[in-house]
Amino acid sequence: MIVFVDWITQEQFEEAVVKIELRRGPAPKTFRLENLHEGKSVQIMHVGDYSELGEVCEELYGEYLPENHLKPNGYYHEIYLNDPKRTAPKKRNIVIRQPVTSCPRR
Repeated sequence: MIVFVDWITQEQFEEAVVKIELRRGPAPKTFRLENLHEGKSVQIMHVGDYSELGEVCEELYGEYLPENHLKPNGYYHEIYLNDPKRTAPKKRNIVIRQPVTSCPRR
């Protein structure tokens, strides 16, 4: 997922894809422009290797959400802020984002 400014149109997106494909080859079939309206969400900035994301998610779902009386409400996603080809694994920045809703306190 890549964050775009909200004024990018579908036409502008498609033109950019064509330009990229001319230089780098076909775009993935799942490549699309999509607006997310998530509402209340929690997010974590992870700095490090992708292999460490499982541990971060375990903490998010096993500790943080229950302790704060929250539960998932929509799709979890990751936002990659670096090019993995140019960034050392220990310096990669990934935003882990989970839409949530409140759950009753026990």
